[in-house]
Amino acid sequence: MVSRYCQGPQSEPLTCLYEITSAIHSTLDLRKALYRVLDLLSQYLGMKRGSITLLNPERSEIHIEVAHGISSAAKAKGRYKLGEGITGRVIASGKPIAVPDRTTKGKEKISLQSSAALLPRKWACLSG
Repeated sequence: MVSRYCQGPQSEPLTCLYEITSAIHSTLDLRKALYRVLDLLSQYLGMKRGSITLLNPERSEIHIEVAHGISSAAKAKGRYKLGEGITGRVIASGKPIAVPDRTTKGKEKISLQSSAALLPRKWACLSG
C-alpha cells in the first residue's frame, strides 16, 4: 500500500490518488467505480458535494452520471449543452476552470445562478 512507502504530510494525497486509481481499475462497472471515486474524495479531501458528468456526443448534451451530497432531484436537473454554464464551457474548451468563490461578480456568477444553492463556495471544473 502507498502509505507504507510515503511518510509525512504528503502521504495522504498520494494515498488518495492510489486508492482512486485502484477503485477505477477494480471493476468494469463504471458507475460503481465513479461512486467510489467521489466517496474517496469526500473521505480524503472533505468534499461535501461533487458530481461527475459525461458527454453524450450524439446529442451534444452533458449529464450528471454520479453525484455525492446532491439530491436525486438536483442530479436529474443536471443537464447542460456544450458551452452552457461552467460545466458546458469546460467540456467544450477542454480547459479547466477554478471558481474561487461562487459569489464572484461577472460571467461565472451569471452561469451559476440557477444552481448556486447546490454549489460549495469554492470548486473546480475539470475536463478529461
